[in-house]
Amino acid sequence: PTSIMSENCSVCNDIVPDEEDEYVLCSVNNCGLHFECAGIAEQTWTRMGQKRRCEWKCRRCSKSLSGNIQDLIQKVHEEYLLNIESTIKKQLITHTKLVKDEIVEQIFTSIFFWQSR
Repeated sequence: PTSIMSENCSVCNDIVPDEEDEYVLCSVNNCGLHFECAGIAEQTWTRMGQKRRCEWKCRRCSKSLSGNIQDLIQKVHEEYLLNIESTIKKQLITHTKLVKDEIVEQIFTSIFFWQSR
């Protein structure tokens, strides 16, 4: 981990130790947390390796990112449904016009046929 921006734990607000291997660091907001506050055992943190520790997110940031992803998925889904609805309406209008034109043509053909008899 790099140096923390705040000297206080972002969960309990108590002071975080100065030594880098004595706290957990969130990769999103760069906040330091006590192992217990982060809900992770010190041994687990140590075994994670540098790359995974640099990508670790606290619960608050994980939930926030998860919520943002869910919001984005919902918006994309809504846009997709609106596009489908718009396409169906356009096709319905086109087909309705074709059917009306066909009916009108049939009526005129019938009228012309009956008048010519």
